Amino acid sequence: MAKIFSIALTICALLITSTAFASVEVLFVVNCTESVTLRKSPSVDSEELTQIPLNHGVVFLEDAGNGFYRVIFGRHSGYVLAEYLSSNEPYDLPQGMLVKRATVFESPSTHSNVITTIISGHWVDYIDDAYFSTSDVPDFYLVRLPGGTYGYITADKVDWNYRRR
Repeated sequence: MAKIFSIALTICALLITSTAFASVEVLFVVNCTESVTLRKSPSVDSEELTQIPLNHGVVFLEDAGNGFYRVIFGRHSGYVLAEYLSSNEPYDLPQGMLVKRATVFESPSTHSNVITTIISGHWVDYIDDAYFSTSDVPDFYLVRLPGGTYGYITADKVDWNYRRR
């Protein structure tokens, strides 16, 4: 009986913490009162794409080398002044309960590299909506997993209204 329990525990651990191919780097909006501007190119004179609210997460892509970072926010890719982004996570990220086993991807596509797989019943922290199709409904969510890894899961895998009992 102890051997069966040990094997089951090992399998569960492997499902939760498989080796990642790569990691998604997430930064959070700081040092502003409401929001920062996401721009089309790395210049304060560049066209505004959208506003990113304070404490919201973005996916870091690269340092533009002139005080801007290239990032992804929702369905937009653009540039934000680096002084408004930090790796320090806000304390009040919304949480959701995984209601189905979830494969965690490197980008919002089922064709991207798999980071890990986690089983239902685990909590994840919401970072951002992610879109693969042209629909206004997110296809994926960028989430922080137990243990601090960031990645994308399909939108049908999590219940954001689940209440801890």
